[in-house]
Amino acid sequence: RSQTSLGRVGTTQESEIPNWMQRVLSIRSAGDTELTIVVHASNLHWARGEFWEKPRLGIESTLRKKHHGKHLFGTFVSGLLFFMFIYHVILYGQRRDETNTLLFGLICLTVAVRQVTTDGSLRSYLPETVITFEVMARLEYLTIPVSMIILTMYFRSFTKSQRFNTLQRCMLIANA
Repeated sequence: RSQTSLGRVGTTQESEIPNWMQRVLSIRSAGDTELTIVVHASNLHWARGEFWEKPRLGIESTLRKKHHGKHLFGTFVSGLLFFMFIYHVILYGQRRDETNTLLFGLICLTVAVRQVTTDGSLRSYLPETVITFEVMARLEYLTIPVSMIILTMYFRSFTKSQRFNTLQRCMLIANA
């Protein structure tokens, strides 16, 4: 009999600890031909609580490699984007009149933050608390309007067209 938990199931918001993690669980068979999976879930902190993917059964080492590879790739991408952010901030420091360099660096940063908050690699190192869940969820959803605003400003830095000013204002209003 195997048991695991992600967060804590609760009957009230105070007793529940939400979590978005994915986990590979090892199930040892005692020669049984039947497998019963029981999932206890509560959803008192989020509007759309659901399974992101269907549960998979397979060879443990294969599932762990796939899971680890996914996190490793996400960590690599977010690290690369973070270094691109640093590089472009340094470039902007040397050429203050080229704001597009700074804006591109900020786009890299917002995409890196989104990658870190959505792929779960950082969550595995953070404590399972309501505050952690809420901070990560807010950061994830905050990256969408922020990246749209920065992306609009980035494209605006290449043109002086009056029509683009109108588009930029509309984007700023829509994402504010």
